Amino acid sequence: MSSGDAERGIIGTSHGGQNWGCRVTEPTSPFHHYDALVRKVEAHAARTTAEHADQMFCKRGCTACCRQDLNVSRVEADHISKWLETRGSPLPAADDARTRVDAHPLFERLAGDRGCAFLSEGACSIYEVRPVICRTHGLPIRTDRVEVDVCPLNFDPAIGSAADVPDVHVLDLERLNLVLAAVDHAYVTQTGASPSRQALSQIRRERSVPKSR
Repeated sequence: MSSGDAERGIIGTSHGGQNWGCRVTEPTSPFHHYDALVRKVEAHAARTTAEHADQMFCKRGCTACCRQDLNVSRVEADHISKWLETRGSPLPAADDARTRVDAHPLFERLAGDRGCAFLSEGACSIYEVRPVICRTHGLPIRTDRVEVDVCPLNFDPAIGSAADVPDVHVLDLERLNLVLAAVDHAYVTQTGASPSRQALSQIRRERSVPKSR
């Protein structure tokens, strides 16, 4: 999605009942469009989780998908950094030890080489401002517009196939990424920030200690 799409007034598309549109007009803050997108993703996640509660087992302590050092867009990096700067207390120490919930046979196949810099005692220490991709973990997704992909810990074939999930509950990851890229472009254009991506581990190193007042 080009920056021209944003400039003409609408960022986003709809597919399978999903409308990822974020109107780009007179933002009240640099993160206005990003916050709007996050609200849409959260609403979709809540609906899908409620509808398929018997097939989705994501919970605190399940950390396989948190074992990688993600690179995030500039708008996400700055959003996390701003939140860290305004915290009244330091973050808990990073800890990538496996939890009791992680004691399943698929862990080694699903987990990366090391835990996220913000993983602590089986939970995300920046959960409130976690990146968009982290908000989609565990949900049924479509990456090639044909096959539905799910975490193998969810949607046990013995109970029901992920292929039977209604389209309205399948997140089109390609379209979502296009919208996020357009939101990021709008943010960079408005603020003059560098368009470069940033690793979460770098954000933690640079921003984990609140600034003195």
